Amino acid sequence: MLLQRKSAAFQALLLLFMHFSRGALGFNLDTSHVIRKDGEPGSLFGLSLALHRQIDPDKIMLLIGSPRARALNKQASRITGGLYKCELDHSSDCERVEFDNEEDKAHESKEDQWMGVTVQSQGPGGKILTCAHRYQKRMWVNSPLEVHTIPGRCYVLSQDLTINPFSAEDGGNWNLCEGRVGDKDHEKFGVCQQGLAATF
Repeated sequence: MLLQRKSAAFQALLLLFMHFSRGALGFNLDTSHVIRKDGEPGSLFGLSLALHRQIDPDKIMLLIGSPRARALNKQASRITGGLYKCELDHSSDCERVEFDNEEDKAHESKEDQWMGVTVQSQGPGGKILTCAHRYQKRMWVNSPLEVHTIPGRCYVLSQDLTINPFSAEDGGNWNLCEGRVGDKDHEKFGVCQQGLAATF
C-alpha cells in the first residue's frame, strides 16, 4: 500500500513538472546578430557545418554540407549532395564547391550519395574533409550477377577548397573498406558507409 502511494505521488510530481516545463524547451542565445544562410528546399542544407580559416588568402568562412543538393551540370547523377562555402556576413550568398564531377556508371553510382553529410576542418590553413556515406560501387552491371555495395567515400580538399594533384592526401581515394576481402567486398562489407562521421 505504501509503495502504491509513493508511485502515485511520483507520477503526480512528474506530471506537474512536465506541465510547467513546456515553455522552456529551447531559446536562442543571441537573436540580434544572427547570420542566416539558406539552401535549396529539401536539400538538407546545413545538416553539417564547419568553420574554416584559409591562410592564403587570409579568410574565414563557413562550410556547409547539403547532402540532398542537386548535382552540378557536369555530374551524371541528378541528386548528389554537395559542399558550400559561405562568407561570414549577413548576405545569403553561398557558393558551391566544385569537385567530384566524374562518374563511371559501369562501376559506381553517385545518385543520392549524400555528399556533405560530414564536413570537418583541420584548423587554420589545414585540410577539409567531406564525405558521402551512401556512395555506391557497382560490379557486373546489366548482368544477372549485378552487385551494388555501399562503401561510402570521403574527399580531402586543400585549405583553399581545391584538390591539389601534388598532395598524396587530397582527393577522393579514401576508401577505407575497399579491398578487405579481394573481389568479394560485397559478401562481407556490403554496407560500410564510411563517412557517416569523420574527423582529422
